Amino acid sequence: MKFYNSISSNLNHVNKDLRREALMKFCILLAPFAPHISDEIWHLIGNSKSVHLEEWPVFDEEALKENSYELVIQINGKVRDKINVEINISDDEIKEKTLIRPNVEKWIDKKTIRKIIIVKGRIINIVV
Repeated sequence: MKFYNSISSNLNHVNKDLRREALMKFCILLAPFAPHISDEIWHLIGNSKSVHLEEWPVFDEEALKENSYELVIQINGKVRDKINVEINISDDEIKEKTLIRPNVEKWIDKKTIRKIIIVKGRIINIVV
């Protein structure tokens, strides 16, 4: 249902060929769970043979790799902010981007920073 809602809400923004390709892949994936309706949709799309005779879609591992992640900013162990940063960012750049955030500046408020703990890919904790 989520797939259908996403496709139908963006129907005008999706290329006709891409839409057809996505529906074909969806029918193939749906076939083991709803064989009759997926075969009916398969024929409505314009295919002549059965959906059950098609090859299973190939998994593309590169498509799942992300370029950034959401870094949680904690001050004294409490979540105060979140930012998106690149995967290959250094610890110094993380500290720099974190300390200039308005919400972080508000919670630090000219206090001395005792320690900054960075868990790459997940969290930064500032102890004041």
